[in-house]
Amino acid sequence: MLKANVTNAISALKPLKLSENELEHRLTTCEVVAFDLDGTLFDDKKRISLSNRFAIEQIAHSGMPVLVATGRVASVLPNAVQSLPGLFAIVGANGSSIMKVTSDRGLKLVHERGIMPAEGAALIEQLIEKFDVYIDVADHGLLYTSAGMLARIAAREFEISSQQVNFVCQTRLERPDFVRFVSRLSGPLERINVYTRNHDERKQVRQWLEEKKGLSFANSLGTNIEINAKSISKWNGICQCAEAAGYDWRHCMVIGDGTNDISMIEAASVGVAMDNAPAAVKACADVVAPCNVDDGVAYVLAALLDMKRASRRQ
Repeated sequence: MLKANVTNAISALKPLKLSENELEHRLTTCEVVAFDLDGTLFDDKKRISLSNRFAIEQIAHSGMPVLVATGRVASVLPNAVQSLPGLFAIVGANGSSIMKVTSDRGLKLVHERGIMPAEGAALIEQLIEKFDVYIDVADHGLLYTSAGMLARIAAREFEISSQQVNFVCQTRLERPDFVRFVSRLSGPLERINVYTRNHDERKQVRQWLEEKKGLSFANSLGTNIEINAKSISKWNGICQCAEAAGYDWRHCMVIGDGTNDISMIEAASVGVAMDNAPAAVKACADVVAPCNVDDGVAYVLAALLDMKRASRRQ
């Protein structure tokens, strides 16, 4: 074992499915690091702590590429994300889009998959007829909703956190004749997002949606339903990015906290769930890290570097 040669960073992690020896081995063979943003890299005020940023900088200096895999789309990515050291791509909208980070720290869309506008418009029309819901769509990095919906969000007619209310109202563009507007977008739609008035209604909407073919679903915020095209996932996006950059996706560490992170946590060589993640997400993980407000990402990355350095000294 290499334990005697490392700092106590690894002691802050809680192995679930792996023995200490197997965890140490997998850490030494990792080639790519990918992490979620909200609830993972970000603290509860949507900030990147100095400790997390420093840890990412150390990973970059070691030569390991860094990926972000998020449910966010381009228009709602803070500049602080694009400026992360070592970041070479962002998997957005749960895997619907892949954006390469350019030399001037801009973003270049290199891959896009999603729901075709006509199909999305038809689905939205049915949802509006059957349920009292809030709906927005993402198209080429921008977020659109129907006229009057932001007033209803601000009035808290839907189940949404106070923090999320402000974010939604500041980032969505209202459009009249919404169904027709969506049908005329260039597409593909990166995702369709739905809020309901309460948990029971959300369950009904989810059950109705699951009878549809060609769709996949996520729930990154706990009170929403994110609708993507079938086979869209963060993990598929990560694999595509790793292969394109010449790295082995089978030796990837991922860190996340939401149900939309389960695909990558289950499939990665080292799948890490934050301590603030729901029980269902932790159950899929190899390791649990300290929560997002306690610099959990920094602990994970420090342990990764420690194990790699110790391995090279052997």
